[in-house]
Amino acid sequence: MKMDTVKLTVLRGTLDEENPLSLLRGNEHIWTKVFGLVDTWYEEHIDRKSVAFDMVETFRGPRSSRPSRPALVSFPEPQGIQINMMPIKLFDLYDTVPANCQQYISCIKMCAGESRQKDFNRVAYLTIHESVVPVGEPQRRPGLHIEQPGGIRDGGSAKTLEHGQYYWGKGWKDAGRNELSDGIYMASNVSNSCTVWPVLIQKPSDVTDRHGGIEHMRERLGPGRNLAAGELCWFTDRTPHEANPLTAPSDDPGAKFRARSFFRLVVGQISVWYSKHNTPKPVGGAAGRANLGRGQVQLKDRTHFLYR
Repeated sequence: MKMDTVKLTVLRGTLDEENPLSLLRGNEHIWTKVFGLVDTWYEEHIDRKSVAFDMVETFRGPRSSRPSRPALVSFPEPQGIQINMMPIKLFDLYDTVPANCQQYISCIKMCAGESRQKDFNRVAYLTIHESVVPVGEPQRRPGLHIEQPGGIRDGGSAKTLEHGQYYWGKGWKDAGRNELSDGIYMASNVSNSCTVWPVLIQKPSDVTDRHGGIEHMRERLGPGRNLAAGELCWFTDRTPHEANPLTAPSDDPGAKFRARSFFRLVVGQISVWYSKHNTPKPVGGAAGRANLGRGQVQLKDRTHFLYR
């Protein structure tokens, strides 16, 4: 088993003669107890019972009936679109989704149809990333992480929000039910380019870095599930996932690059919207008439704080 960051840091401390931990070097009984407590502490932050992700499925008949097949996203021809967390109105798509992105409206509607809340003014956040990626590299953020941040950046320092909790989509689903509440949807057109894990991270600020990174917990989570091309996955902002390095296509094993299209829609509440990295709604035109409704925005340096 790979040594996690906490244990490795402690053991390094025992090698420093000026560190009080060095007095315990070689005491196997004490370190067995200490590392047992570390394991228990980490395990208390892993929820293995709640629903962490689900695949959107096409139903025949009532929604309570048996699903007939997975709902697969049909990706359009790529145009090099790159937008990130653009605010749109989930139930006013033709007036709030830019014209060059409206070929994705059918996919957005699949997500909206799964959403329990049907508020007409509800705001969602759209990401589309169409690019050519070197084989062996991920298109999106590498490393195991969750979307809920461990800290919020305001200027150059970490900041505690007034309401004391950070959200980046939230999301929950009751086991045995088909209704999805809030959360995040994602899909891509390349199989095995993303992995999700069937666990939730509890009290993320205890165990993640400020960006939600949990690479040090990888060995504790068990196996993940690779997503197939076109699969529409719903997950929460506490669900571990990662973008994988792309492999060459089977029909061109010597390829050096591979095209990938990625779709994501955040339909749940967020605590922060970064103007430096995210895409604002277009100025002018139909989409320019959209507003954030109940999601009031306060600008703090390069960060928008959203309170609902």
